[in-house]
Amino acid sequence: MNQKGFINILLIVIVVALVGAGVYFITTSRQITPLTSVPSHNPIPSPIPLPTPASKAPTPGFITVQGKVVCLPKKGPDTHIRECAIGLQGTDGRYYGLSDLSQYGSTYSTIGWTLEISGVFRPEKMSAPDGVEYGVAGIIDIDSLKIIPGPLGFATNSPLPNAVMGRAYNQTINAFGSGEWKIVLKVTAGSLPQGLKASCCSGEGGGLELRGTPTKAGTYTFTVTAIDGTKEVSKQFTLEVLELRPR
Repeated sequence: MNQKGFINILLIVIVVALVGAGVYFITTSRQITPLTSVPSHNPIPSPIPLPTPASKAPTPGFITVQGKVVCLPKKGPDTHIRECAIGLQGTDGRYYGLSDLSQYGSTYSTIGWTLEISGVFRPEKMSAPDGVEYGVAGIIDIDSLKIIPGPLGFATNSPLPNAVMGRAYNQTINAFGSGEWKIVLKVTAGSLPQGLKASCCSGEGGGLELRGTPTKAGTYTFTVTAIDGTKEVSKQFTLEVLELRPR
């Protein structure tokens, strides 16, 4: 082989080597970065845990429910309670209508008391006089009930509903306790609006009734003390008497 032929072969080998190196570089530069190499400053978010399913509603039949005596809430946007339908707010968070509760005496209708009620549960709707449904799971036909002792406290909130000067006013302040004693309530400080009197305790388990016709407008603050056997607790209440404006 002459010198010229040798040089040509050498040039061909060099060209082939350069082309191969270029192809290898292009191929390796286009490889996809593995998923495990996600930078630590931008981690993959953890999945959002699903909420725990709520417990199933009671099935029709005999049940035992424990809870507090309440005024049942209404459904819908207008939930204002113009009357108090006595019911039970169970420890399961549901509301229950109570059938024939009044036959057991007014003690068991005291707002705030804790009762244990056994009876037949009916998953039926319950409506107020204005036609709006109460937010109840159903109605319990009471077979038996008992008071669960609890701490002494007030079931009525402050401020009290407003009164209007010259118009009759009637409002009851209720308390709840152990159930072993009849609770006595009395005004121990401050003063009631002129024209109103406090009387305790009408009927079994009755509260402190404020009744009369206020004669002077203003804001009145007074303290009521509840006595349950040897225990007592006090709470301050506010009552505003509005002036009667002519139409």
